[in-house]
Amino acid sequence: MTTNQNQTQPSFPTDWNLKLLYQDSQDPQIAQDLKDHREKRRAFAEKYKDRTDYLSDPNQLLIALTEYEQLLDDLNGSRPLMYFHYLIALDSSKTENHAQLNKITNQLVKAHNQLTFFPIKLGKIDKALQEKFLHTDTLKKYHYLLQRRFLLAKYDLQEEQEKLLNLTYQTSHQMWVKGVEKSLNQLTVKFEDQTLTLAEASQLISELPVKQRRQLHRQLLSTVATVKDFAEAELNAIVSYKKTEDELRGYQFPYEETVHLAENNPETIKLLADTITENFDIAHRFYQLKTRLLNEKFLTYADRSAQINSIKRNYDFTQAYQIVFKTFHKLDPKFSSILEEMVSQGQLDVYPKKGKVGGAFCSNSTHNPTYVLLNHTNDFNSVATLAHEMGHAIHSELSKTQPVIYEDYSTSTAETASTFFEQFVFEELIKDFSAADKIVVLHNRIQDDVNTIFRQIALFNFELELHTLIKTEGYLETQQIGALLNKHMQSYLGPSFKLTDQDGLFFILWPHIRLFFYTYTYAFGQLISKALVAKVKEKPDTIKQVKTFLSAGGKDTPSNLLQKIGIDITNPAFFKLGLESIRKDIDQLETLMKAR
Repeated sequence: MTTNQNQTQPSFPTDWNLKLLYQDSQDPQIAQDLKDHREKRRAFAEKYKDRTDYLSDPNQLLIALTEYEQLLDDLNGSRPLMYFHYLIALDSSKTENHAQLNKITNQLVKAHNQLTFFPIKLGKIDKALQEKFLHTDTLKKYHYLLQRRFLLAKYDLQEEQEKLLNLTYQTSHQMWVKGVEKSLNQLTVKFEDQTLTLAEASQLISELPVKQRRQLHRQLLSTVATVKDFAEAELNAIVSYKKTEDELRGYQFPYEETVHLAENNPETIKLLADTITENFDIAHRFYQLKTRLLNEKFLTYADRSAQINSIKRNYDFTQAYQIVFKTFHKLDPKFSSILEEMVSQGQLDVYPKKGKVGGAFCSNSTHNPTYVLLNHTNDFNSVATLAHEMGHAIHSELSKTQPVIYEDYSTSTAETASTFFEQFVFEELIKDFSAADKIVVLHNRIQDDVNTIFRQIALFNFELELHTLIKTEGYLETQQIGALLNKHMQSYLGPSFKLTDQDGLFFILWPHIRLFFYTYTYAFGQLISKALVAKVKEKPDTIKQVKTFLSAGGKDTPSNLLQKIGIDITNPAFFKLGLESIRKDIDQLETLMKAR
């Protein structure tokens, strides 16, 4: 399907300009960068691998950490690796790019393994010295880095074990996932007079009348079923691999590693998941209203994100850009300038193409351009997606003010930034809507909250049971995985829905379960962003605090960074307050429905 017909052609690039990285896949600079990568790591390893003086002397440790930071700064964010990831995202059909990516990954893993000793040695510093170093002004810049290293050291393995796991991750996880992804990206769905990619079909379903959307949903899953055996083996393999690693490291819960790496507290995230699960009745009530709005006796999985009415507005990319630019500029000119520069430099890839990965994402690495991938289809959601991904991009660009060791921010704070910007663009979009259209967009906003908060925690719960069952049973077949997914989807969808066995095949399409428990960050981020939005609305000048928060990178835990702007995520009442705001929106929707 051609998606950019009958629209204003943008006056700026709409394809990625990967020449900002390399001229092409044969650019000799790629080989030179890989050589530099290896040699710089080797030089650092040769200098520090057999030394122990920096493990007891704060002045020597300062020198070692400074040189380590400089090394990370010099490595340019593994530019060759990023380049081939981007090529594959644009067209997964080119086998030579997959082959090159695998070779580069293997080289970089081996180079990375040369430095495996360094964090392990830091983690073994005597406990008494750890406390001393964390209170020594000499090491002040590195206090948070050391604090995190000392905290996670208990999960370290021996150096040779760490190296082996680094090497086997590519074959035991990455190549499985990429294989399924590549297979899915080659599939198309025949629907009426169109040939759709899976990404296009998935986006179109919610826009269609009931008969057609249910038909397309069935056709989509029937098409996806052609790779079900591959996906079954893939999911069992990567979960089993994770189980083995968790057992070696001593993680108590399957989600523990993800939560620690996101710099959250496992107890806080369990509180988040439990609180949201206990309030699934909020989602049930919304879907009961949705059933009435659609004038249906019951809903199917195809109806989950269905429009209750069409908003007869199209937003080609030029219009979407102008709306987002205006909203960002009103919040702070720095935000709009980042958008403007990225678009003009060709750092956004806008339209769907055969072979291109579905969905949307933002990608960033040290000393490299931030890239945003979209699949813009001219609808309301496409504008929101642009705002969402640019929220990630703004967070990434502002975080580049931090030293390289703190440039990467937690995934949970990343989702906070994206949903924060998305909310303001949403409100800009609906300013001139009629009363009838406002019912539609209120429904859509609640639906977005339900998807982002309740659905993602239902998926978190599914993952937890999936990992537990594969651990105890050894292997789950497609039917078992599908039934388990349906069980947890039903738990948040409620009695308004009737799910079929075929609906369970959706696990094949859901990439987030390959990232292991990542989806809680969406719920976390949405509830945090609601608090930030409320603060800025109440007092616009607090956008300065938000900007400071977004510029903090990863120099502290999300909890501490949020505490500095008056948000306490350790208080159980905080999550409940965010959920109550959704309940109030549902009250408002019901009132508007009665007044029609």
